[in-house]
Amino acid sequence: SEYTDRLWAYSQLLRARLSGGWIVALLPPLFLHASAQHLLGNMIGLTAGGAAVEEFYGRRRTLALYLLCGICGAILSLLRPKDVLSVGASGAIMGLYGVILVFLLRFRTRFTDRQRMKTTRIYLPLLVLALLPGIFQADLLSHVGGFLGGVLLALVVQPLRDRINWQREEAAGPDPSA
Repeated sequence: SEYTDRLWAYSQLLRARLSGGWIVALLPPLFLHASAQHLLGNMIGLTAGGAAVEEFYGRRRTLALYLLCGICGAILSLLRPKDVLSVGASGAIMGLYGVILVFLLRFRTRFTDRQRMKTTRIYLPLLVLALLPGIFQADLLSHVGGFLGGVLLALVVQPLRDRINWQREEAAGPDPSA
């Protein structure tokens, strides 16, 4: 109870500071959690989403995407008129899922038939299943803001060329044995 009261007070303080122009108020919500269950859920979501993004974007880009998506989520969460507890990495994690969605849709034509089948029948349905619980959680605007931030960032930030097999083959040139 005392922890929850402190979180609410801190969230209101951050909202007030942001209204006063203190942009740094957007970062602390990314590292606070309402409960051990909240932290565990975010750790599971980050493990799945972060690993997928890191595979194609690398560590530094994944960290940058994570922070920027989290800031997008925090902006929507903290700027709403209604007081809502703005804590957790959920917005940032939802943003990573937005990056994954854009990646799968943007590069699907370059996938092999097998990869396209797996994307359509496995990865996209799993992505939807991962997103649905987050949509119905308490801080909907943080989740939406992070997800939309991830979608927009994925349209600008390119995956690393050496992380995508079909681009490695293109960079190597034609097969001399052919």
